[in-house]
Amino acid sequence: MRIDQIELSGSLSISASLATNPLVVNNNYLFVSNTGNVGIGTNNPTSKLVVTGSVSVQGQVRATTLSGSFTGSIKLPTIPLGTSETNIVLVDGSGGLVYRSNLSLTGAQGNQGNQGFQGNQGPQGNQGPTGLQGTVGTQGFQGNQGPTGIQGTVGTQGFQGRQGPQGNQGPTGIQGTAGTNGTTGPPGPLGSQGTTGTTGAQGFRGASDWTPAFTGGVAYGSDSTTYIKSSGTNGGWDGQVYSTQGYTNGVYATARATSTSQYVMWGLNNDPTTNGSYETINYAWYLLADGLGTLQIYENGGNVGNFGTYTTSTVLAITYDGTSLIYWKDGVAQRTITVSITTPLFFDSSLYYSNSQGITNVGFGPMGPRGAVGSAGSTGPPGPNGPPGSTGGTGPQGAAGPVNVYSVTFDASYITPPVDYTITHNFGLSGIFKNFIVEVIQNSNGFNSVHTGGSAFYIKSFSSNSFVMTWQLGNWNQVQTLTVNVVKT
Repeated sequence: MRIDQIELSGSLSISASLATNPLVVNNNYLFVSNTGNVGIGTNNPTSKLVVTGSVSVQGQVRATTLSGSFTGSIKLPTIPLGTSETNIVLVDGSGGLVYRSNLSLTGAQGNQGNQGFQGNQGPQGNQGPTGLQGTVGTQGFQGNQGPTGIQGTVGTQGFQGRQGPQGNQGPTGIQGTAGTNGTTGPPGPLGSQGTTGTTGAQGFRGASDWTPAFTGGVAYGSDSTTYIKSSGTNGGWDGQVYSTQGYTNGVYATARATSTSQYVMWGLNNDPTTNGSYETINYAWYLLADGLGTLQIYENGGNVGNFGTYTTSTVLAITYDGTSLIYWKDGVAQRTITVSITTPLFFDSSLYYSNSQGITNVGFGPMGPRGAVGSAGSTGPPGPNGPPGSTGGTGPQGAAGPVNVYSVTFDASYITPPVDYTITHNFGLSGIFKNFIVEVIQNSNGFNSVHTGGSAFYIKSFSSNSFVMTWQLGNWNQVQTLTVNVVKT
């Protein structure tokens, strides 16, 4: 029987017969012959136990008889001072072995010898069997992080453990690559209208398509729309810039001052080549250098009037549409005249000081004439009614309408005045005579009279069915009958 490798954690029992076949363990590390001899490190044991190599004995070696010689080394135990040992083998001074059945060492302990040199590292012994599982020790301190081992193969997925406590925040990872943009969402609701921004400053006007001509020391300034008087007479109305083109029916001119320290006139003229003076300019704005920025209008050399003040930001203009000539200041009409001009109008100007100041952003060109009057538009819908007017005065009294007259006649010939006489008559209209007059008609010898009171008859009282009257008439004998008319009022 041959066993190349066997690991035991318990006992080994072999029941096979060794009569014919030896037991070989791990290539002769253990050899049991069929005669019962045991060899360790040899397959030819000649006695019951043959060991080829060193023998290390942790306990005692007991033998009845020791004979023969030894080679190699024998590791003997240390016997503490003052102790007794029995059945022990000693080495004598000549290197021989001596058996003692009882040995007592009582000598004084000698001084400790010097430290011997460390012997060479012996070969590593074979792996011993795994010992029993010891009890779990207390948790030691966590050691330093060891180097990362080689990635093992992925094990079977275990059951998910309980949620552990959250660890500390790790460092931020490297920025990942940007993902692709998602699709655009639907537009959001329109936001509320923002407040209107402030109006920007008036921009400069672009150059017009016209050709300027210069006299009296006037020349271009900082650009092609700026004209200044930089030479010539200082204090004379002889510096001039004018256009070589003229237009009929419709024309405009516009400019601003380069400063408020130059007397300058400019506008529209039908004969700009006559001279450089303002006196021959037909329609002109006059910008005074009086320290106040006074602004005037001149026509054919005469002052029309003042029109406020100006600064270097004030935009002035003159337009003619074939019917109306209008002076403008910052887009607001200042003066309008109706005039018929059949000759071409040119741009013309006159500058006084030779102080390199003048006019800028000059524009000049034709414009369309005024169009024909359009047809009247359709009538708009009626406007809402106005509030009610105040109550008028009381009108004249109208003519009297018909009245309801209720009449009764009595015999009065037997009445002797003065007397209170009660006339009782049921008119059948009880309650309607709240307001009334009573007419008493006398009928006597052919004369009639109507009385409503006074000296003739006095109406003393009146009720719904009767009234009391007092007669004060001196000629009562003339009364034959009495008619009473009750009139509703």
